[in-house]
Amino acid sequence: LYATVQVRHQRGEVSPAVAFAHLLVDIAILAWMVGWSGGIHNPFGLMFLILIALAALALPRNWALAAAMACLIGYFISGLLGRPLEGHHNPYALIVSGIAASFLISAMVVLYFSTRLAADLRSRERELAALRERFTRNEGIVALATHAAAMAHELNTPLATMTLLADEIAAEANTDDLRADADLLGQLLALCRERIRNLAVPTEVDLVREVSQWRLV
Repeated sequence: LYATVQVRHQRGEVSPAVAFAHLLVDIAILAWMVGWSGGIHNPFGLMFLILIALAALALPRNWALAAAMACLIGYFISGLLGRPLEGHHNPYALIVSGIAASFLISAMVVLYFSTRLAADLRSRERELAALRERFTRNEGIVALATHAAAMAHELNTPLATMTLLADEIAAEANTDDLRADADLLGQLLALCRERIRNLAVPTEVDLVREVSQWRLV
């Protein structure tokens, strides 16, 4: 109950040291229970394997090795200092029943925790896939924006030169048709410069101006 409340309080993020500390409490209690109920002859001593399996699944390598060592020490102490059960008329039947119960409990515990860990792993994989997709999309947007800025910078110089030439042509034009063509060319160049400027720094859309520019084009 304490571990559940702590996990919810920390929103599922528990350090390996905290998890190992909780596991040590389980190991100590199991060693005490096995030692006082048969010692090495208690089939529930096999439940130390459950704790080792859970530690291997949920903890980093060094912490899992430490948990396995603690389980071995707990099993050794419970077998060395354990007290045999007394007063039972058929010890063999008791051991067989204990083995069956230990197997059922172990199967249920391992199935429950392995299912939860697998679900958490799939959830993390989905989160990583979403983050990877978002990163790829953002990277593409940044690359496109960088390319657009570079193109805008490269086009500014020739557009400025063309604008100067259009102004010179308009100043030297001696016919109305030539002046009209030069004026139209100047308007188109101004439209190109504005498009490039908006490409680098987007601005608000003016419908009246947009319609007039489309008519010009």
